[in-house]
Amino acid sequence: MKMEFMEHTLSEHEKRLTSLKSHHPCDEDTLTAARILKSLPTPVVALSLSGDLIALNRAAAVLFEVDQENAVGQPAEEVFSTGCAHTLKKIARRSADFCVVSRATLTHADRDYAALAAPLRHDGIVSGAVVVIGPSTPSAPARDLAPVRTADGAGYWVPIYIPNSSDTSDTTIHFR
Repeated sequence: MKMEFMEHTLSEHEKRLTSLKSHHPCDEDTLTAARILKSLPTPVVALSLSGDLIALNRAAAVLFEVDQENAVGQPAEEVFSTGCAHTLKKIARRSADFCVVSRATLTHADRDYAALAAPLRHDGIVSGAVVVIGPSTPSAPARDLAPVRTADGAGYWVPIYIPNSSDTSDTTIHFR
C-alpha cells in the first residue's frame, strides 16, 4: 500500500514537471505576462498551490525588502515574515480552492494592506493564485468593493478603490 502511494505521488510529480516543461519560459504569452507584471507599480505576488513563490514584481520586492531574483521558487515562509506568509498562503489557497476572488488584510511593518487574491489559471487548470497588495481602505464600503459577476458569466468585475484626496467624494473604478 505504501509503495503504491509513493508510485502515485511520483507519477503526479512527473506529470506536473512535464506540464511545466511544456510551457517554455520564452513563449510570447509568458514574455507578455512578465512585462506586464514588471511594469505594474502595485505589489503583486503569485503563489503555487503548495505555497511556493511563483513570481513577484519589483514593487512587491521593495515592499517586503526581498531579493526578487532569489525569492522566486522559495516557500513563502522563507521569503516573507511568518504573519505575511500565513496571510498570503491563506487567501491564495482559498482563492485557488474555490475559484473565487478572496480578500484579506495583510499586516507588514506595522501597516495594514488590502490583499486581493484571484485564481491563477493556465489552460483551464488552477495552478495557484495571484495576490495584489494595496493600501488599506477602511473608509471604502465593503459591499461596494465586492466582486461582481459579469453579465456573460465568464468572469468578475473587481472594483478598485482609489481615495480622492482633493475633495470629499470617493471614486470606485471597475476593471474587467
